[in-house]
Amino acid sequence: MYCKECGKLLEEDARFCSQCGCRVAAAVTQEQERNVPEFEAVWEMPQGDGKEAEDQEQAGEKPEEGKKKKRILPRIILGLVIFIILAVIGLFVYFSFIDQQSDKGIFEIFDLTDGGKTKLKEEQEEAFLALLHNWDMACFYKSSQYFSEAFPSYAHSYIIDAYDAQSIEHFLSWMNYSSYEKCGEDAEAEDAYEVRQKIKDLDDLEENIRRQTGENLQIDEAYLVYCTTTVEGSKDKIFLSDYYLFYETNGEWSMILVRDPEDFGL
Repeated sequence: MYCKECGKLLEEDARFCSQCGCRVAAAVTQEQERNVPEFEAVWEMPQGDGKEAEDQEQAGEKPEEGKKKKRILPRIILGLVIFIILAVIGLFVYFSFIDQQSDKGIFEIFDLTDGGKTKLKEEQEEAFLALLHNWDMACFYKSSQYFSEAFPSYAHSYIIDAYDAQSIEHFLSWMNYSSYEKCGEDAEAEDAYEVRQKIKDLDDLEENIRRQTGENLQIDEAYLVYCTTTVEGSKDKIFLSDYYLFYETNGEWSMILVRDPEDFGL
């Protein structure tokens, strides 16, 4: 081995040149070269057929971004499932509450008609109680929709005028106050009805209905029904009474709240 600066032959283990003093670079002997382990480059094939990475590359998406999206997707699906379950539970609770509230305003009804007097047939009684239920709901919720389901539209003006009300809403507010609000939030109602008479002179009744409401009807059967209502709560207990003209036209039963039976010649 020679000095790279002056070219002098150096001893095998010399660290400095004896002539110029230059530091001798460490030389690698042939023996050391033989002892150096050889390493082979190892390339691992990515799992899968590479199509996914290729698709991501074509879409301008990095493979890492694709993996992140795969991790986020199950979380989104889980969140949607939880949301749907909570929504279903919420709807169930809501409609259960509405049903309970609806039951709160329904009258308990008793038939006080004496055995010797005219009684409603079963299908007639069902129709009458359904209309009475709508009237009760109208009073309890101050609902004009229930009011329209209880009484035909042509009778609305007569009822409003007969009770000296300004409108349906005004009339329902007054009815609600004079019953439920006056007796308290825990007020409950109990109703009893009695069929006073089966109306025989239908022609005269039709004329009186036309005179009071302006509606021309062809009545098949009609009754005058008297109802008494007891409303009791923590604040008060009151008694109400009403007459109803209950009649059938073209196979359909209707009723009119009557302030004074003489208004219809009864």
